[in-house]
Amino acid sequence: MNIVSLLHNKIQIVTLKKRLLGKNQQYQASVIIPVEESQEFNLDQWALHLKKVLSMLPEKTVSGKVKLILGQRFWHYRRLELPADVTDNALSGYIKEQLVNNVGDQAQNGYYKYVINDYKGKKYAGVYLLTQKTFSDLTTLLSFYDLKIEEVYPEALLIFSLFEKTLNKQKEEAALFLEYEDELSTGLLFNSTGLLSEKTIVIESANLTKKLKELKKAESQTIARLILGGKLSTQIRQDNFTKECGIWTNPLAKVLQNSFLKQLASKLNLESKLLEYNREIALLGLIENKEQSSLALDLKTAKAIPEPKRVPVSDPAPVIPTAAPMPVLSTRQSRHLPNFPIKSIFKILLLIVISSALTYALFNIGKWGLGTIRTLKNTKVAPPTLTITPKPKATPTPKINRSEITIEILNGTGVAGMASSLQSELEDLEYQISQIGNADNYDYEQTVIIAKNQAIFKLIASDLKKFSVTKPKFEQTNGNTTTVIFGADLVLP
Repeated sequence: MNIVSLLHNKIQIVTLKKRLLGKNQQYQASVIIPVEESQEFNLDQWALHLKKVLSMLPEKTVSGKVKLILGQRFWHYRRLELPADVTDNALSGYIKEQLVNNVGDQAQNGYYKYVINDYKGKKYAGVYLLTQKTFSDLTTLLSFYDLKIEEVYPEALLIFSLFEKTLNKQKEEAALFLEYEDELSTGLLFNSTGLLSEKTIVIESANLTKKLKELKKAESQTIARLILGGKLSTQIRQDNFTKECGIWTNPLAKVLQNSFLKQLASKLNLESKLLEYNREIALLGLIENKEQSSLALDLKTAKAIPEPKRVPVSDPAPVIPTAAPMPVLSTRQSRHLPNFPIKSIFKILLLIVISSALTYALFNIGKWGLGTIRTLKNTKVAPPTLTITPKPKATPTPKINRSEITIEILNGTGVAGMASSLQSELEDLEYQISQIGNADNYDYEQTVIIAKNQAIFKLIASDLKKFSVTKPKFEQTNGNTTTVIFGADLVLP
């Protein structure tokens, strides 16, 4: 499997190859495009950078079909509020019409993908459009190296999947996803329904916190959260960075700390590369769960948006039915009647006579004293004996001792002291508490229990009932430590 990512100022490749014994071997490489060359998409320049990335991998590692992740710079994006009276059958037509009205003629023969979200009783469509010209240029770019596009994914949808669950669906606030790199930091603006703007935010990394303050003032949307990725994000202190930029900062590494994607990255030996190749690993996660089609562009047919044409219609002329043409005989068929050879007729008559004689002989064989024909007597066949196999006895589920469960407690409400209080309560029940801390955000309405299996989850859930936690959420982990992120539903005595 080959994944090629063409981003704002970077080209990345991740490839997985199956080896003997079913083991996967992965390779990855990336190159940053200089600022002056990344401002415009020049086919020749990008071809040279793509060649450079390919040369960093073993020879013939990447060939044939590729899954293409495209940066926001290649897409037109519109966020449409859908009228309440638009039916599901009419939805596609409505979106097509809005694309033409908003984007113009280049939307006529483009490819598009839309995602529907509900927010406070209203429906919104996030629509990603890839024009025919852009698609043609990208096809040409890859064809230089004998690569063919198999699927296309908007990077914004993959990025949103990284932190979507941490957003408060009830608040109208924007979250800025920003990748903190050496020279340039690039990002996109989201809210709880998805991408807000098609504009890629580009900030010089020098004095980043100061420029983020300026950006917060300039944006019409209130930026309430900053999801900070990129390789330099691991070098900051969360509390200091939050104070300096004036936006509550959440490092992406912390958001993904207990996630399925971190487990998958570890399985693929990409754990140390999770921040750099987050889009590719997010895609691999979708493929693992067979959910990739939900974010992929449909390339089977071009999503053509024909312009309506009005043609004057005259009175219809009467249609005179025409008779079906008569079959024409060939020259040979029209001149000669079929000939039946005499020898063939004689052979047929001879066969009829012989078969008649045999039939007569069989019916009269008894009269001529040639013996009798015996018929077999019906014999009774004993019915098969059913052997009843006793049902195997269910193996009783081994009892889980609370003292064998190690728990990490995370505060998802922001109320000071609650984590320590809950630690005391759980330790009284003989649970082992490894550490307490703060969750990735303080907007948890519902308590989350991240456990290795349902048995541990049910035991802890039953113990939390006395603290008004009636419906905790279950998430699975492969680790031995259970994480309890308590939300607003937890009430301690």
